[in-house]
Amino acid sequence: MRGVITDSAAPGGLRLADDLPEPEPAAHELVLAVRAFSINAGEVSLIEQRPDGWRPGQDTAGVVVAAAADGSGAPVGTRVVAYPEWEGWAERIAVPTAWVAALPDPVSLEEAATLPVAGLTALRAVQVGGALLGRNVLVTGAAGGVGQLAVQLAAASGARVTALVSGPERVGDARGQKTLVPGATSASGRSRMTSPSSSGTPRTRTSDMKVAIWRGGKLVTATTSRPASSSAV
Repeated sequence: MRGVITDSAAPGGLRLADDLPEPEPAAHELVLAVRAFSINAGEVSLIEQRPDGWRPGQDTAGVVVAAAADGSGAPVGTRVVAYPEWEGWAERIAVPTAWVAALPDPVSLEEAATLPVAGLTALRAVQVGGALLGRNVLVTGAAGGVGQLAVQLAAASGARVTALVSGPERVGDARGQKTLVPGATSASGRSRMTSPSSSGTPRTRTSDMKVAIWRGGKLVTATTSRPASSSAV
């Protein structure tokens, strides 16, 4: 079976292997034929840290080719999105049925493969924020994967959403969501709540954001590497 593994001697630290073992699912796992996968930032950093032979891959979508032995989960032939712990960049993988969801027909496998890490991060951030109906919500990094999804989820929850992007060149990405209000930018194109980092790129400071939030509001921080957290202002 073919799949991507880490190899420090290969360009980019990755190599396509053709001798991987076939998955051996546990009773609560189905076997997925992977048709699409996406890359998240956490995996990119781990490629340099993991030993040779490690198999990356968390954001996947495909078709069920073997149902779980315990009768749980989707039947054979179902199009699904999956969130395996690792090893998703391969032709076939075993995935616990609790980490799999059937796809509606209008959603392509390629679209679905972008959802697990970014989508769950955005969903958790919105949930931690509490009831949003009628509230003002500012989403920073609104042109990124997590940000775009957070904006849509907040808007669907009844919030008045302001999307904050790093500069005029990213406004188009935000407007493409059709639910966004472009965030305010200065004449320089930088967000008013950013400051240069050591690498020269803007970053949003938590202290600046707290100043801008109305008393009684809530600041939610979320990354794909740790759970979302909130603090009252």
